[in-house]
Amino acid sequence: MTSYIIGMVVAPLISFFSTKSVLLDNNMKLEKANAYSALSSVVVIHIILFVAYKRHVSIVKQVNATQLEKTKQMKE
Repeated sequence: MTSYIIGMVVAPLISFFSTKSVLLDNNMKLEKANAYSALSSVVVIHIILFVAYKRHVSIVKQVNATQLEKTKQMKE
């Protein structure tokens, strides 16, 4: 979980600063809209990954609860 949160924070920052450095290297030839569209696409991808991660966690919790219930029944 912590590595996922770190990825959620670090990746957009890296993307933002890399697009910012590209803008500075090309003497501002690229438009700021390109940088913001790249940043927004990274944010959208991270939102999708976050939703998928939350879904995965809920499925794992359900499976673990089912397995725990089965082991309790087997012990009885």
